[in-house]
Amino acid sequence: MVLDLVKDTLEFLRMTEDGESETNLTYYPKGAEATRVSNLIANGMDAYIPESKFVEVAIEYVGAENVFGFTFDWRRSQLDYAAALDEYIQDVKEMTGCDQVDLMGLSHGGQYGTTYLYYYGEKNDVRRAMLTNPATGGTSLVSSLFNGDYIDIDVKNVMQWFQYVFDWEEDYDWIFDIISLDVVVDILNLGFQDEELIHYVSLIPSLLDFIPIDKFDETIENIGLTPEKNGKTYYDTVKYHNDVQRGTNLADKFAELQENGLKVGYIVGTGYYALSGTGNNSDILIDTYLSSAGATCAPLGECFDEDYVQQGTVCDDPTHYHISPDFDIDASTGALPDTTWYVKGQGHGQYFNDPYTREIVCEFLWGDLEDVYSDDRYPQFNITQKSSDSLYACFDNTDYGYHSSDDTALVITNLSTESNIRLWSVKIEGANTEYTYNRSKVLEIGESISIDVEPIDLSSADTPFTITLTYTIGNDQHTFVVKTLNFTAMTDEEMEIYTHLAKCTDTETVEPSPEAPAEDTATDDADVNEPVTDVPATDDTSADNTATGDNAADVEIPNTESANTAVYVLIAFVSLAACGTTAIILKRKMRKAR
Repeated sequence: MVLDLVKDTLEFLRMTEDGESETNLTYYPKGAEATRVSNLIANGMDAYIPESKFVEVAIEYVGAENVFGFTFDWRRSQLDYAAALDEYIQDVKEMTGCDQVDLMGLSHGGQYGTTYLYYYGEKNDVRRAMLTNPATGGTSLVSSLFNGDYIDIDVKNVMQWFQYVFDWEEDYDWIFDIISLDVVVDILNLGFQDEELIHYVSLIPSLLDFIPIDKFDETIENIGLTPEKNGKTYYDTVKYHNDVQRGTNLADKFAELQENGLKVGYIVGTGYYALSGTGNNSDILIDTYLSSAGATCAPLGECFDEDYVQQGTVCDDPTHYHISPDFDIDASTGALPDTTWYVKGQGHGQYFNDPYTREIVCEFLWGDLEDVYSDDRYPQFNITQKSSDSLYACFDNTDYGYHSSDDTALVITNLSTESNIRLWSVKIEGANTEYTYNRSKVLEIGESISIDVEPIDLSSADTPFTITLTYTIGNDQHTFVVKTLNFTAMTDEEMEIYTHLAKCTDTETVEPSPEAPAEDTATDDADVNEPVTDVPATDDTSADNTATGDNAADVEIPNTESANTAVYVLIAFVSLAACGTTAIILKRKMRKAR
């Protein structure tokens, strides 16, 4: 019954063998004038403003008259998207009189933003591009669906993602220690492997472009895609995979564009099992190695061998350190090794709900953030800092996830915006001497404490070594939460080479007290038996066959002649793979003097 409902829903989206729509559909609204956010607001069309939370921030920076929303038929190929985006950018340039735009994209929007830059970047119409959770290399979920693989959904992992999306500070992982949802997963797989459904979606060009390059040849053979039968659909997806995804083509293209002044950044989520059931590290929908366009990744929960050294196939600068604190990601092989930020525990599409990554986007587009070395507040590897993640820990003088001999304290911060947190214990394992801090301490909202770690010898610690925090959140749940963080110990010689791992700013902390506040009734200095748990870390564009997008109201445009005025173009998209996607193009006016 559910499967029939899905098929009925997809019926009006059906494509022909050669990639044309079987029904008379168009996208709405369309055109630069109609999709100007100030016009959308004036016409009462707020529902058509994609990524509305981010747009609110963009409006604060540049005004609604300088924000645009690009819409397109999400079923089309990456090549079609890139061409349509280029045409749209030309319209915005002509309308505003600006010479360049900046591009911001999420998920599928990040994929076609990347594709646009590959084919049209040499036109020098883009000044900056920030692409978050981009589906640049596709996703193993799509190839698994097309190939009839069993999708081993980790339901507990999905619940953790929901906790992230809705910012729940309560912990519901314990539910899945009691009940099993294996039967539900089995039923879902019966639908995933339905031949008629697979045939529906295999004719949608955009979904073909989601096939990872390492699965491409096998997958198109399995679904029977041929040049004789599928024409343009076949040639477009083969060209996209060969040009953008295969080998080092994209890395070379980015290097060439950046030499000419373009700045491109990626934000990649990590720490979730991929929904495809491959065991790959991912943001739950897109595998980390695919989102980063080539980073080398160990399976989630595993790490590289102790003697692993970064491969440096894209970045071979000996002063750059690109291995994650978990010792499971080598960013030196990704397409953008110096401008890709990896955020553990950030679920797909949730960049804006994490204040840390929200700041990266804003600083990269509007501030002074140039790369992963230019501001120690935004190192290449970090963990999400949403309030639902409760506690954050790092050493006082080294970037998150690393330790050096300059560190004297472990700084622990309460991220919650709603509750005080009682820290029960801190255990450091993998060092020469195991260390346990067992003095109960209440951290008020936003408070940090500093725990003296100078007596602990971490000079020859395992790679990685672990720090385990056990705590309770001051809400109605009162269950113990265990959070395990991985760190890499850097030698003095390494810190002399990798100077960017040293913090340049001081961290304000307070000394921990063994005494709890008088109003707290819990017992201090309590011994806690630490349970073993794993703590991994849109708007829709409507199809309308009558609207033309020509009904935008005339809106008075404020004076935009100041040197810091920018114009933004927003791109929104929601795919059948449930990837919420957006992209923003931002355009900065030249100084009046120029």
